[in-house]
Amino acid sequence: MIEKRVGAVFFPHGLGHFLGLKTHDIGGYTKGPKKERSQLAGLKSLRTRRDMEPGMIITVEPGCYFIDFIIKNALLGELAKYLNE
Repeated sequence: MIEKRVGAVFFPHGLGHFLGLKTHDIGGYTKGPKKERSQLAGLKSLRTRRDMEPGMIITVEPGCYFIDFIIKNALLGELAKYLNE
């Protein structure tokens, strides 16, 4: 189930975001060579790909989302065997 990214059906976004002066700080990516962004479900929407440094704050916002079109697509595909509608 982990290899098939089943968790992304219910947790399709990233972990959280940096906390800054305007609450949602956009400091998730550094200048210079870019770290390649994952295309895997549940990882492609992460809001940061940088190494944390002392003094940086990032939120942790776990949440289980029931988004109809994502669930319906999962039930029509190879993930259906892992889900109980």
